[in-house]
Formats: sequence, C-alpha cells, structure tokens
Amino acid sequence: MRKGLKVLYFVVYFIYYILFLGCVQESNDELSVFAAISLKEALSEIGSVYTERHNVKINYNFGASTTLQRQIEKGASADIYIPASSHQMDALQKQTLIYPSSRKDILTNELVVVTHQENGFSLEELKNLADPIIDKIAIGQPGIVPAGTYTKEVLVQQNLWNKIQSKLIFGNNVRSTLAFVSTRNVDLGIVYQTDVVISDNIKIVLDIPPKTHSQIRYPVALIKGTTKKQLAELFILYLRSDDVTDIFTRYGFTNLTSE
Repeated sequence: MRKGLKVLYFVVYFIYYILFLGCVQESNDELSVFAAISLKEALSEIGSVYTERHNVKINYNFGASTTLQRQIEKGASADIYIPASSHQMDALQKQTLIYPSSRKDILTNELVVVTHQENGFSLEELKNLADPIIDKIAIGQPGIVPAGTYTKEVLVQQNLWNKIQSKLIFGNNVRSTLAFVSTRNVDLGIVYQTDVVISDNIKIVLDIPPKTHSQIRYPVALIKGTTKKQLAELFILYLRSDDVTDIFTRYGFTNLTSE
C-alpha cells in the first residue's frame, strides 16, 4: 500500500512540475518559508538546490517555532510554515490560518545531553543530572522552544524538574541553547541530535530515550494568506521527495513521509 501511495505521490509531483514549473522558471518567483531554526542547515541546502533546478528563490525566516507562529498570527508574510512541534501548527489550524489538507508530518528528531568536547562530564542515566558536580544545564525555554518543551516533559517524567530547576539556563531557541555549551558557559545542554551534527566542539554524553517524551514531529503546511498557493504546494511536494530525504538524513533527521 505504501509503495502504491509513493508512486501516486510522485505522479502528482510530476503533474505539478509540467503544469506550473514552466511559468515559474520564466518569472523567477520567490517563496517565504518560516521554519524551526534546527532545520537551518538542511533547509538552506535544500533551498539552494531547488533554486538552481527550478529558478524559484526560497527565502527563509528561521527561529523558535512559537516565535514564528506568533509572527504568522500577526500577519507576517509567509507561504509555508515548518515548526519543530505539532503544537504550534495546531494553534494556527484552530485559527484557520493554514490549509489543513496541506499539513503533513515530514521529520522526526531525538534529544541528547551534550557537553563541550574538552569537558570530562559523563552520564550513565538521566538521574545523574541532579548530581552536585553538575552546576549549570542549558535547555530551550519551555513553551516557546519545542526542544525545551520536549525536555521539560523528560524532566517531569523522570521526577527531575523540581530537583534541578535551579541549575537550568534557558535559551530562546535551540541554537542559543547549544551556544551556551559551545562557549562553556554551562556544564551540559539538552538539544537535538541534529545540532551535534553541525557542531565541531560538542559531544553527546547521553541519548535521551524517546519514550520519556512525546514524539518529536516537524509538520509542514501552507499558510492561508499566501498568494502563491500552487508554487508553495509544489515546494511542499519537493520536501517529501527522495533527493530531499537524503539531505535531511545526512543532517541527522529521520524521515516520516512513509507514514
């Protein structure tokens, strides 16, 4: 069944290519994509490839998913939204600010505990975060940064939230959280495993079990206010193609398009 659906998906993509792309190549159109900052490197590469192949410039606005959500709610000009959690997309859908039929979960990720390469910290299990030797731990701001929200779920589930709250330093997005670790302003940080892929001086000290938090999902959807609906639909289809899956995989993401 999945194989048949995949074939149908690429037939649809090909039809879109034939119907619309000829016009696009002549007009040198642009798209505005609001996306979680954890996707920055992967999507930047994807955008460059897409522009080269289809003569469509992809303009990105990267940031914390909730910050981007609020910008869209206030009328920011966006064609496509890709947060790092379903919550922000749910909020926009309730306000009828997206096309529900365009919404798809495309990627997942994992949480890890990290430290600077030169630090000697090691963890055998999550409860060790409460050890006195660990002074500061960076996490994303829960409620604003999806990585921080997932992290709080982990700490609550492990009965650690109240025990280590005084140690926590909050980043306003997952990359600022990572920066606390890379500059050695904290002992440990909790970020996505994909952030480690693009970092030279960070190492993983513990993989966080996925069962300790809700599944990390990156949904994509078309914004209702777009004036480039067909062009944006074509790019969303492209984000689910095999070529793009290979790029996401190289940056550490796991594809969800077969679901």
